[in-house]
Amino acid sequence: MDRITDVPSRLQRQLRGVAVLFLVRALATLLLVLPVAAWGWLNAIVPFLLTRYAARALADGPDQHDTAKMFAGAFFFTVCWAAQAWWVYGAHGATWGAAYVLSLPLSAAVALAAARERRRIRENLRAFFRVVARGRVRDVLLERRAEIERDLAVLARRLRRRHRDGGARGLAAHRREEASP
Repeated sequence: MDRITDVPSRLQRQLRGVAVLFLVRALATLLLVLPVAAWGWLNAIVPFLLTRYAARALADGPDQHDTAKMFAGAFFFTVCWAAQAWWVYGAHGATWGAAYVLSLPLSAAVALAAARERRRIRENLRAFFRVVARGRVRDVLLERRAEIERDLAVLARRLRRRHRDGGARGLAAHRREEASP
């Protein structure tokens, strides 16, 4: 009988451990990754925005948008980063210029990964607080399951429509359509 009554306390310890690990990981991400991601964002925002607007202007349709983004991005990132590197080289010398050039792609990659991680953390925090507020893990998991099933149904319909019509649209576009009044 002790094993059965001991289960809730063991489960509580495990949940406490998971919560602590989650908080440690989130804080480590914020404290260690945030400065590098901020540097990457700071150095990539101008070419990123130029790429976004140029790709919209250059693409003739949704099928060409990704190709236009690739070509515009290759052009704008090269030009902007070359200009920035030239300025750093002129202002601070060859050593700082080389360090700056090496930091650009690495920090941009960290910034992209940090953005994905931020979305994941936000989703996990939302789920965590739903569980804490409601105190019913099963209900929250069933609710999340229903959301996933709805998303899968949307994707299946879109896939069938894509094969039928020859066009493609993503789940994000569908969610934007649902959210707009």
